[in-house]
Amino acid sequence: MNDETIKDTPNQRVIKYLKYYCDPENKFDFALMLKGAWGAGKTRLIEDFLRERGQAFPAPKDLYISLYGITTFQQIEEELFRQLHPLLGSKGAKIAAAVGKGLLKTTFKVDISGLDGLSLNSALPEINLKDFVVSPEKSLLVFDDLERCSIPVADVLGYINAFVEHEHLKVVILANEDEILKRTDDSRYLEIMEKLSREAIAKYEGIKIIILPNVDDLLKRADNSKYLEIKEKLIGRTLVISAEAQIAIVDFLKLIHHEKTASFLNKNSDEVIAIHSQSKTSNLRILKQALWDFEYLSTSFSNNHWEKDEAIKSILRIVLALSFEMRAGRLNTTELVAFKRSSRISRAISSEQGKPPTKIDQLEKRYPDVDFDQTLIGPDLLNALLFDGRVDSEVIQASLNSSRPFITLEREPAWKRVLQGWTISDEEFEGAVAELETQFMRRDFSLPGEVFLVFGIRLFLVRVGFLASKEVVLNDCKSYLNDLRAAKRLRDKYKENADIEIFHGWEGYAYLESDTPQFTELLNLYRALIAEVAGENLPQAGKDLLGIMAIDQTKYLRMLIVNTLESSRFYDVPVLATIEPDDFVNAVMALEPSSQSTVFSVFKTRYTEFGPQLTKEKEWLRQVKLIFEKRIRNLPKMSKYRIETLIHTNIEPYL
Repeated sequence: MNDETIKDTPNQRVIKYLKYYCDPENKFDFALMLKGAWGAGKTRLIEDFLRERGQAFPAPKDLYISLYGITTFQQIEEELFRQLHPLLGSKGAKIAAAVGKGLLKTTFKVDISGLDGLSLNSALPEINLKDFVVSPEKSLLVFDDLERCSIPVADVLGYINAFVEHEHLKVVILANEDEILKRTDDSRYLEIMEKLSREAIAKYEGIKIIILPNVDDLLKRADNSKYLEIKEKLIGRTLVISAEAQIAIVDFLKLIHHEKTASFLNKNSDEVIAIHSQSKTSNLRILKQALWDFEYLSTSFSNNHWEKDEAIKSILRIVLALSFEMRAGRLNTTELVAFKRSSRISRAISSEQGKPPTKIDQLEKRYPDVDFDQTLIGPDLLNALLFDGRVDSEVIQASLNSSRPFITLEREPAWKRVLQGWTISDEEFEGAVAELETQFMRRDFSLPGEVFLVFGIRLFLVRVGFLASKEVVLNDCKSYLNDLRAAKRLRDKYKENADIEIFHGWEGYAYLESDTPQFTELLNLYRALIAEVAGENLPQAGKDLLGIMAIDQTKYLRMLIVNTLESSRFYDVPVLATIEPDDFVNAVMALEPSSQSTVFSVFKTRYTEFGPQLTKEKEWLRQVKLIFEKRIRNLPKMSKYRIETLIHTNIEPYL
């Protein structure tokens, strides 16, 4: 952007008028309003303007007051005194002391004529600023964040009017007027509620409907209802501040301290501006924060990663887009994590079936330059970055190294190349399909998520025309599962990650054709087979539990009851019934007394109510009780008493 273009931007025209308004030769009897959306750069613009004024005219005293969170006029007064103090000397000290004693507190009406009798009961400023600034005609009083002030807007404007009307000071007010107008739109609340109440009473034949509003809030909104009238009296001109990313990014990039990131962003600033423009947020604050998000992530990139310019651009685009969406309140963590259940192929299938657009569909329309199917940085990693502020450098590098262009064709799994069919050549796609089919015939896949990813791909290949029919694919995949079962390569149902229900996809890729009858039938067969495997392995699991109980009673407990610390594999599985009662009692009797108490406590939680799944353990528990009672007869008195009590408390109530 050349200098002439910069000089003619909307915000530069605002600066030009500000200079005209502040010219001491120009006498105005009105305040100036600069309005714009949150994050548009209003504060930044006025700060730059005041800084430039200070360099050109060091004598004037410009005062800047942020109204954000202000609840009383006294707070404004205190800030004015604080800023004036360096120039006040002993005279200012006397005024501050007087204010401290409450001698200058005065409340009276500020009458604004011509507004249908409107009068505002506001606190008059307790200090005559003209007496304390060196050159009142050259000074400027700035009030920022009008919409964020907790004092009713009408009262604030009445207060500011005193500076303009009585002290003839020049005042600039910064505001997000849209937010103020939203509030004033609610001023008809009482009128509307009264009308609704009358209609409701008539409709429901005398039934009284009572609505309890927040009275303080309603009064505040009612006080603001005259905003536009008061604005017409006080504000002589309103200028609009727009978010000028092209200019702001120059300063924002100076805040990027990671050398390689700063160099990359400076070289690709047009990419940043384009994505920000596509976001339609007009918010410079979230642009600055999104750049920091990218910097935080990019510190994990190695030199090898930085060499792949297009790959880093792809990451930059998606981080910016998602950061904008998140910070604008248009994307939540659940929606982002759901990205891993989507792919361009699956969305194309959904579109063919007439299903409604997904979140990614909406984002692809808003950000045509962003590849939301990129696999360099997956949804989980992006979620950790944007919502948790968490970056694991090792995981980030591993993710990059397992994705194109950082992985060679030979090292990339065939199924991953097939899933990239939208972006690779026909020759490469056909080669990947052939390799995948060879691996399928060799039964190379055994991890549950990977197996079902391949099953979904094969069902999809019917749609493309590579395989004959879904029924043929179904039978082939059934044979695959049965072969894994026969070769003892299926996982135990009760082992971690054995049940396909816990998967939404594999390695960040969604299952294709997952809503088809064939896919569902394969899932059901898989669950039946892993249940068979689990039944065969359950006795060994019981023996393993005894071993765990001997060395870690807390882990034993967590494996048998529902808890928030780790997965409970056997909370509803009758694994204890597979243990010989004598072996169990012997193992418990060998424990220290405190450990015995932990083991007995499992019964109390596990059997609060015997569900149908644990019915087999009821008779086992009865036998355990009888054996304990026999074994404790010859124990020392305290041990006998302790175990009797544990039986009475933790076993007997459930028999």
